[in-house]
Amino acid sequence: NVMLAAADTFRAAAAEQLQMWGDRVGVRVIRHEEGTDPTAVIYDAIQSAKANNADVLICDTAGRLQNKVNLMKELEKMSKVISREWPEATRENLLILDATTGKNAVSQAEEFSTVSDITGIYSPRWTVLHAAVYPSQLQMSSTCLLSLSVWERVSMT
Repeated sequence: NVMLAAADTFRAAAAEQLQMWGDRVGVRVIRHEEGTDPTAVIYDAIQSAKANNADVLICDTAGRLQNKVNLMKELEKMSKVISREWPEATRENLLILDATTGKNAVSQAEEFSTVSDITGIYSPRWTVLHAAVYPSQLQMSSTCLLSLSVWERVSMT
């Protein structure tokens, strides 16, 4: 029983894109209107996941630039809400970086690790657009390719 949280409330049509992937694979997507607080989406998704005995909750926290303080603080806030609302959950934080980023990927990983405990890095050799066009080439869930972002994967043990 997997659920998705569309916490990318800034990028136009991000929630719709995640909803499309959720519909394709038969996964429920928790989402709010564009422009709303992404932490509210995370909170509601956790409550829904608990109520529906979800095994896994994957939260799309949106593409973020490590040099944008407000976006990093928003990510830190989401991380705190997950820890507070579902402390018993096993948690993985995956940083998705474009492999063509080069040395900048190291600084991105360092910056993101200051606001979220990164447990893994996935670095495809193609952009998000290409991944969306060719999801059969991927070994991870295609829903993980909607943005270059930190993903919060929360599951019950």
